[in-house]
Amino acid sequence: CRQLLQRERLVVRPRRVLRFGGAPAASAAVAQVAVGLRFLAVATRPLAAEGFAASSASPPATASTASPADDPTASAPERRSSQVFTVGVFCEPGDAHALRAWEGLAGVPLRQLCAGSFHCCALSASGELYTWGHPLGRDVSNGNLLGHGPIPLPAEHAPLAQPPRRVAGLAQHPVAEVSCSTYSVLALTTDGRAFTWGDSD
Repeated sequence: CRQLLQRERLVVRPRRVLRFGGAPAASAAVAQVAVGLRFLAVATRPLAAEGFAASSASPPATASTASPADDPTASAPERRSSQVFTVGVFCEPGDAHALRAWEGLAGVPLRQLCAGSFHCCALSASGELYTWGHPLGRDVSNGNLLGHGPIPLPAEHAPLAQPPRRVAGLAQHPVAEVSCSTYSVLALTTDGRAFTWGDSD
């Protein structure tokens, strides 16, 4: 076990993170952070004001439109304008990963980033909610922590961590705020409704 964004095993005083995804941290500004049980999530934006302005003006991903990362016609600044990275383990050793960017969230302007113990949520500036990580965690009776419906596999064959995906059940309800606990998620919509999923143990 060691610090996930530092070389040392223990870091006893605050120390600046110097690199993200092979690039110097000085080339990007940290916009959001979240901490799970054994993983970290970081959302960044470029320091160049014109690059960030271009991403903010871009239409966010919706159920019928692709994110800038999926759009071959998107300009290079749009594709690299913002990134979401994670490092660590979502649940099982097979989920372990070095610092990596999630392409499904590249260029999506974020309002909020939060984490449960085994999963992560990213809320876009226009209210779309994306979830990723492990769908079950260590307790297989938790439904789907990611909010994507029943998992058809037997518990002993539970899938590894899943990539970011928009929560389809909220497609008609723009989200204003999201909060995670170990095994549950609560989303508040812009029209004052509350949606939960996972477990309440």
